[in-house]
Amino acid sequence: MLINPSPMNVLDYCNAFIDGSIKVDANYQRTDKVWPEKAKQYLIETIILGYPIPKLFLHQKIDLKSKKSIKYVVDGQQRSRAIIEYFTGKYSISNSTSIPDMAGKYFDSLHEDYQNAFLSYSLPIDLFVSASREEIIETFRRINSYTVPLNAEEKRHANYQGIMKWFIYDLARKFSEKLTVIGALTEKNLSRMADFKFLSEIILFLDRGEIVTTGAKLLDSLYSKYDNDFPKINFVNDKIEDSMSVIFKWDWLEGLNVVKPYILQMIILSIANNHDHMQFLPEYQIRENFSQLSEAIESDTHPHLDKFVAAASRTTNDKVRKTVIYEYVTRAMYEPLS
Repeated sequence: MLINPSPMNVLDYCNAFIDGSIKVDANYQRTDKVWPEKAKQYLIETIILGYPIPKLFLHQKIDLKSKKSIKYVVDGQQRSRAIIEYFTGKYSISNSTSIPDMAGKYFDSLHEDYQNAFLSYSLPIDLFVSASREEIIETFRRINSYTVPLNAEEKRHANYQGIMKWFIYDLARKFSEKLTVIGALTEKNLSRMADFKFLSEIILFLDRGEIVTTGAKLLDSLYSKYDNDFPKINFVNDKIEDSMSVIFKWDWLEGLNVVKPYILQMIILSIANNHDHMQFLPEYQIRENFSQLSEAIESDTHPHLDKFVAAASRTTNDKVRKTVIYEYVTRAMYEPLS
């Protein structure tokens, strides 16, 4: 068996599909689900901007009747379909793209620079030559055996391609970098999608109207429930946007212990729940109160904050502990701590 690196630009790849020299091998289709348009749009934007995409695997066979060599896609079928459908004008780029002058554009209406970027993009392809189906399956088994296992967030975003996934993706694109600046998350966290978990838990609380103990199954159910439709999307989006705009104005938050993710979540949730009908304390007082909470986590200099310290001294997903944190950060923003 031979596996040859055989990169091909998008133009040649699409033309090969059109003339039949590349086809899809349905025997290797792992799911009958078709990517939603949002997922396809994201892939096209990724290609045009020159970011890497996962490798495609093709299997070369000889067609004895036509005496031609035909390549079959054995891994990367959804990506292949998304690329060809965009090339042939089946859909446009999302209006919410990060590049405004690409928004809503079909391939034929793209600026020439973007068309060239798309067509000249080198697709990473490995070509199986003289390989049996059993050898191809064994190859993927071996690849999967030594890759880093996906965590719960990565699995969730691989399994779901609907409304909730892309809503959270858009929120992460807006806020993740700012969350790292204030110290809530690190670059390493972002690489394993901790920002997606951070945001999905806030959405879960807003959707349910209460704080709950979170876990992978509960977050999976959130993605599943709103995979096709999310009636509260505008309500939740506005609450999160308004709350984030408040905390990012408080540049003095940077470095305080209250920006630990499980505490910051409760600050964001409290603003979302209360700010419409409660007035903030003066900002200097909020800053002093949050400083007290931060100091209390590391020392015993604020005995009146013992309950907060017990709840906030370590990372937690527990409803009871998060509720205590919520109560204290709410007081810190809206009423004196002592």
